Amino acid sequence: MLILLLTQEKGFEEQIQEASEFEVIAYYKPYIPYNYSPLNELKFVFSQINKNEAINMINELPNYVYPKDSLLAIDKLKKLKDEPKGIRDIILDALIFEGKDYEASYNKAFSIINSNTVLTFERIAYKIYIFSALNSGKYKDAYSIANYVIENFPETDSIVYLACAEAFYYANQYDKVDFYSSKLYDNSDNNLKVLALYLGGWNNLHLKRYNEALSLLNRAYSLSSDEFLKTILQIGIAVAKFNLGDKTTAYNSIISINENLFKKEARAELLYYRGIIAFYNKKDDIIAERDFSRFVQDFPKDPRAPFIALKLSDLYRFKGDLKNAISNLEWIRANFGKIPEKENALYLLGELYLSQEDYQKALYAYLQLMDEFPTSSYISTAKIRAEQILSKLATDDESYIETFKRYFPTSQSLGDVYYYWGGKYLNDKNEEKASYYFYKLALEFPEHPKAKESIFIAGQLFLKLQKWKDASETFRRLIRLYPNHERIGDAYGGLALAMLNQNNPEGVVQFITKALNEDRGKLSEYDKGVMYMYLGLAYENLGNLEKAREYLEMARNQFFGVGRTDMLDQVNQYLDQIPR
Repeated sequence: MLILLLTQEKGFEEQIQEASEFEVIAYYKPYIPYNYSPLNELKFVFSQINKNEAINMINELPNYVYPKDSLLAIDKLKKLKDEPKGIRDIILDALIFEGKDYEASYNKAFSIINSNTVLTFERIAYKIYIFSALNSGKYKDAYSIANYVIENFPETDSIVYLACAEAFYYANQYDKVDFYSSKLYDNSDNNLKVLALYLGGWNNLHLKRYNEALSLLNRAYSLSSDEFLKTILQIGIAVAKFNLGDKTTAYNSIISINENLFKKEARAELLYYRGIIAFYNKKDDIIAERDFSRFVQDFPKDPRAPFIALKLSDLYRFKGDLKNAISNLEWIRANFGKIPEKENALYLLGELYLSQEDYQKALYAYLQLMDEFPTSSYISTAKIRAEQILSKLATDDESYIETFKRYFPTSQSLGDVYYYWGGKYLNDKNEEKASYYFYKLALEFPEHPKAKESIFIAGQLFLKLQKWKDASETFRRLIRLYPNHERIGDAYGGLALAMLNQNNPEGVVQFITKALNEDRGKLSEYDKGVMYMYLGLAYENLGNLEKAREYLEMARNQFFGVGRTDMLDQVNQYLDQIPR
């Protein structure tokens, strides 16, 4: 009977009792770029040097769509005198940047920086380079160049500080963000100020400084006029409040957000944080289930998706919907590599399938956990479960034995399985298969309680099957490992018979003579009779008929003394065949 207990490992499910016991983890904030326009900056520069033809040129260029009309724009710019030097290149790069081809504007800015252009154009090229790098995810390049500009150019533009802070943030260097963003908290440019406060506040969420985060995010919210940015700020405020212990306010705040203000990409943030806060607030599982389901469906590639699927599975488990719980866990299993969520999913799948008595699926979940996460905290339980399940399945279906042996080669339960199949095949009169399993038990588990019995049965079956070599090896092993075996005499006899049928009478004489000298006290009178008989037959095969008759007569006397008339008749037949 297979007895399996369905339990959970410590730490598998968070138990929320106090605010400090769980924190909503802050992921990257949605990137909201500062509306930097290099074309507008160039127009201002040209107005200072009375370069009206350049201003007129810029006013015409937005009619060209980059990159589709890039060649037309280049032809148009050729009409502009390249004075001061680099004027055409910087205007074209600004046009490319505002056309949102950041890879092209990044490369163009790099070439301008490395050319002999005027300082004003060089500074603008640096800004284009920095924001192009930032907008295309080249964060290391962005903060490297931004740092260079800050250190080498006096009166650095404030937007460079913002870009540097943004780049450090998305490069996970949160400790450096405050230094740059804090310089902008009182900037005269309200848009720049709000974005800096937004960045600084969210950065403090990562650093777990929730009071500071709440203060900065609230301030940004009060200054912002952008409805979408205000909803993102409201999410951050809710996260800070939740982590400070004000769960009810956090919950009420986040569920009041107008979802229609979100584009699809940004909607992931609302679904994630609203679902998480609802889930851990234990107030509204319907909202949590709805948001989690939509998140996994709409954003399956988001790095948070497996975590959300795991929580969604928890919700289904808690209400007894094991089908949907398993479905979400299987989704994690099928779509992700060696991540913590998959580790948890595999363990839970094993437990859930086990609770449904689907032993095969439970087994493969546990075995996959063992293969992919050998240091898992669940590994000890998984091994116990898998071994128990294999003990059951391997006695129902012989094909599971190889799996059992691969994962648990030293398990005593595997020895039990060998013994079961040996007995089953013996009852079915299949001596070939029975001998195979009895011998495997004796060979692989010599300390097993059934090993002594099994090795003797295997030897006897090999004799019956006339597998003389196998019988010899088996009985030799028995004599060596179990010298006090209750059937030791029969083992000697079996070995002698096998060796005689292998045409090795010299070996028979040698080992029986030694056994009679060294182990006589362990042998019954019947055993001695058997050994005398085989010793006599061995001498007969060697042509020493005198010795053969001598030992056969000794055997006859032994059998007569113990009343074994059947063996007495057999020995008499052997004696009658020896010429006098």
